[in-house]
Amino acid sequence: DARQERGLVIAALCKLNRVGAEWLVPSIGERIYRVSLSAQTCSCPDHQEGGFKCTHIYAAEYTMRREVHSDGTV
Repeated sequence: DARQERGLVIAALCKLNRVGAEWLVPSIGERIYRVSLSAQTCSCPDHQEGGFKCTHIYAAEYTMRREVHSDGTV
C-alpha cells in the first residue's frame, strides 16, 4: 500500500513528537498534522476528506512501535 510506504518513509526520516495522547507528524512538505492513534484520526486533508488511514497515522504507528516501551515511556 502506497500510504503505508510513505508512512514508513516519514517515520524513518522525520522527527515525530508525542504530546499527551496525540502525535505531531510532519508531512513530506512543511505541514504538521495531529494524529490520535486511539481514535485512528488525523488532521490532514486526506484523512478528513476521504476517511482513509493516511500516511501520518501509519508513521505514528511505526514510530510508536519503535520508540515507546510497554510501560508508556519513550
